Amino acid sequence: MPEQRAVVFDVDGVLVDSYLAHYQSWRELGAEYGFERTEGEFAHTFGRTSREILRELNLGWTDQQIGRLVAQKEAF
Repeated sequence: MPEQRAVVFDVDGVLVDSYLAHYQSWRELGAEYGFERTEGEFAHTFGRTSREILRELNLGWTDQQIGRLVAQKEAF
């Protein structure tokens, strides 16, 4: 029988539970920029990219500004 190999490529929620860390970073970003993400709103979008979520908030940011916000959110 040939050797079988596997790769785990989606570790978030499998090996690491980052839910609370991401929620806290959204709260910090929102506090700094004047928007709020309730836990329910966050849960509804969990798993999507920050860039997608920020675009959906439709707060008039340019792509360049969104890029900076994404980096800041990830730093939090």
